[in-house]
Amino acid sequence: MMCLTKTAAMVAVLVQCAAVSALTVPAARADATACGVEIADYAGLLNVDSPFRGKIETDSGSRGLNLTPQAPGSLSFKAEVTGVLGSEYVISPIDIHVGTAQRGKIQFTLPGGAGAGTEVRCNPSSSRVIQIDGEIVLENADRPYAFSVTR
Repeated sequence: MMCLTKTAAMVAVLVQCAAVSALTVPAARADATACGVEIADYAGLLNVDSPFRGKIETDSGSRGLNLTPQAPGSLSFKAEVTGVLGSEYVISPIDIHVGTAQRGKIQFTLPGGAGAGTEVRCNPSSSRVIQIDGEIVLENADRPYAFSVTR
């Protein structure tokens, strides 16, 4: 699992906001085992796909995490963190990276931090992502926290 430091997470956020054109998203699937390598695998192609919902496990307990696509075929996602005092969200592009095993990994901005999905699981019959696991780095935390979201 990839670990992010606060500095790496903040750099990832800056790079993400400043250089959306630097995304690594292949135009077509290389093989039938590809999972999460295209924008449509996360956001939907003709219709907006359902949101990812789950939680972040922090030292002070669980907080809700929702990642909601904003339009079909769009990198724009709403990342919302919920807790006892309410919720905060940010709408920004996700960054998709594709490894040699044709598995997608994403980075995204959160209120007060950043996230990196390091493991994706897809529907057995397609490349549609149904689960993302990874780490969240929050500004005032001393370590990354694990998250898991599903749809």
